[in-house]
Amino acid sequence: MTNQSLVIQKVHRSHRGRYQCVAFNEQGESISDSLYLKLHQVVNWDKNYNMVFHVMNRYGYDVKSMLNHQTI
Repeated sequence: MTNQSLVIQKVHRSHRGRYQCVAFNEQGESISDSLYLKLHQVVNWDKNYNMVFHVMNRYGYDVKSMLNHQTI
């Protein structure tokens, strides 16, 4: 697998929680380590911004507002 990323568009509080990748085919099944995504603030951006997280090992990601825009 060359692209180990997850893109969440239009981030909302409901996106917080545990994430895990499950893949299966005729050869078998593979389940990734899980991570927990915490959201402290969700912001309204004027433009479409994507947050891309490269998931490695068993690290959780703690997302905080990095721009001074209106919070929701």
